[in-house]
Amino acid sequence: MADTPSVAEVLEQAAELLSKPGAWTQGRLSGGLGADKCFCALGALIEVSPVGFSAAEYLEKMLPRVTATDAYRPLAKWNDTPGRTQEEVVAKLREAAALARAEQVA
Repeated sequence: MADTPSVAEVLEQAAELLSKPGAWTQGRLSGGLGADKCFCALGALIEVSPVGFSAAEYLEKMLPRVTATDAYRPLAKWNDTPGRTQEEVVAKLREAAALARAEQVA
């Protein structure tokens, strides 16, 4: 049985997945089929690992709250903010991965 990936590894894998042209989306977890499949930040974390929600919770601690009601899945709201770019999402995932690695988050 394979070891469970660390939060940093999951964040890095999601960043890699979303770094491909057309791999990122807004307004839904995922879409498309096969090679044309795309994901939001949360959808990418779930796609790469069964512990994706743990990685999402870690990343969400780094995100500003847009409104008082953002306590539930602020990552989805952050991802879907008008004007957000694929590059910003990938950069934030990589930033979170580096921090998780430095903090040795399991």
